[in-house]
Amino acid sequence: MYLEPVSETTVHRGQEQWRSIRTLGSLFGTAQDVTRRIGLSAVAFGRMKAIWFRRQHLQTNTMVRLYNAYVLPILTYNIGCAGLSKALEDSLDKIHRKQLRHMLGIFYPRVVSNDDLYELAHTEPISAMAKRARWRLLGHILRQPSSTPGNQAMIAYASMEDAVRHRRGAPRSCLVTTLQQDVKFTAVALKTSRNLETLRSCAVDRQKWSNICSAVV
Repeated sequence: MYLEPVSETTVHRGQEQWRSIRTLGSLFGTAQDVTRRIGLSAVAFGRMKAIWFRRQHLQTNTMVRLYNAYVLPILTYNIGCAGLSKALEDSLDKIHRKQLRHMLGIFYPRVVSNDDLYELAHTEPISAMAKRARWRLLGHILRQPSSTPGNQAMIAYASMEDAVRHRRGAPRSCLVTTLQQDVKFTAVALKTSRNLETLRSCAVDRQKWSNICSAVV
């Protein structure tokens, strides 16, 4: 039986083969990597169920330290490099809260708000951790020489935006578009080469950069 080869035009958006390529422990496709990490964290969390079942014999701080050492790093690994959409952030926050509730033994009919849950576990949403990691990484890259790969990538993106200012359709989610969402309600911009150079001058002054990060996060 003859099968017609699949052309590149038949590959739907978000299903490209390069998204499943893994490098430095992360998949190129952000959605695919988040799904994989949620699964891996569930496995790691399940391996510690003997500890969670003995929660009445352990202090909350001890359980939180164990969770932060063995489970949370799986969810947050390389998270500063990921262009997370709002839906992906919600998925990470949801599994994080689910694991925290199970770890602390908070089940129905006992009800605890999300804010109280984070306070009990002495933690914060993964979306907040991701935002802080993104801007810490951006500042680190901007302070590096312009010849470094990270700076070259940002310069190329800004140059492309300068050349194609009126592109039609929604932009693909990536690290830059996520950073642009972060600064939507501030005076900072990240869309053109001029914006990039302004941010670079701010990053050199660590106090000024810290103020920008505080306003964003």
